[in-house]
Amino acid sequence: MGGTIKVGDYFYGANDPSVMCVEFNTGKILWQERLPDLACLFANGRFYAHADDGEVRLREPSPHGYQERGRFRPGNPPAVGGDVKALAHPVVADGKLYIREYRSLWCYDIRAGN
Repeated sequence: MGGTIKVGDYFYGANDPSVMCVEFNTGKILWQERLPDLACLFANGRFYAHADDGEVRLREPSPHGYQERGRFRPGNPPAVGGDVKALAHPVVADGKLYIREYRSLWCYDIRAGN
């Protein structure tokens, strides 16, 4: 899972079992938070993170700490057996956030003012 995104002078990344911010020029870890595995996307100045437990989190990039601005769980994913986890990366296109989980796809309008 995981992945790393560079925003300005900082790397933001998810690495089981945490997310962190690393200063690009020095490699210094500025903060680290224990969270579920996250598949992240940076768009419109924010991170959209789809956690392996199915939750979607909205975060703001900050070298000063993890700043969550909201979270939700898409409704009624189909039942699957075993310990299958949501692992798909979110997608933003034309002002819409797409979240895929198992055999379901949700679309949310994220344009300003809606």
